[in-house]
Amino acid sequence: MTAVYLARREPLEAPEDALKEIAYALDELQLDDVVLPSNAKGEYVGEPFFEPILAELARRGTPVFVHPENCPHIDVLDMGRVGSIVEFPLDIARNMVNAIYRGVFQRHPA
Repeated sequence: MTAVYLARREPLEAPEDALKEIAYALDELQLDDVVLPSNAKGEYVGEPFFEPILAELARRGTPVFVHPENCPHIDVLDMGRVGSIVEFPLDIARNMVNAIYRGVFQRHPA
């Protein structure tokens, strides 16, 4: 376990690019885990977009931390910054429910 937590956050645009970043972070920088956004363009981790990413992380046995980001429903509340207090936990819940019902943990038990 490292004493310092280092993360690089950038928009998740394409799984192929994410796989390159994962290889760099884990192989070159020797980081221990990966941070994924709670959604990418409104797609949650159970969607096909994330499948190659999750498969690679499971193959490596890499711990994954999910961080709320770009919540697609945050403007519905029309509460400004306060909306994130409500929407961020809900987006994480949506993400986990999506992962459970789409069989992510059965396909990638590592």
